[in-house]
Amino acid sequence: MKAFFAVGIIVIFIITVLFNLYFRWKVLGYFKRLRQANVQLEFSDLLNAKRVAAEIVPLHPAHRDDILGFVRHIRLSVMMASVLLFLIAAFAGVYLCIE
Repeated sequence: MKAFFAVGIIVIFIITVLFNLYFRWKVLGYFKRLRQANVQLEFSDLLNAKRVAAEIVPLHPAHRDDILGFVRHIRLSVMMASVLLFLIAAFAGVYLCIE
């Protein structure tokens, strides 16, 4: 049983690293295009997608897809990292409690 949780921790960690690499690749692509277009986003914009759609996108309508994709991928990567970190902590907690 202890081996199951040890393998689970390792697998979830590997999945976390792979998700990190994927989102980094996607986000950096969006970021590069937005920097070339001089689109400025604040950190608070990343947390409020409605504000981005209402205030930032009208200023840069030609880059709508890049802006929304960037914000969506940032938010999704934070959510996935939180979930996977919780799973790692839960598996580690159970692993340590098993005799």
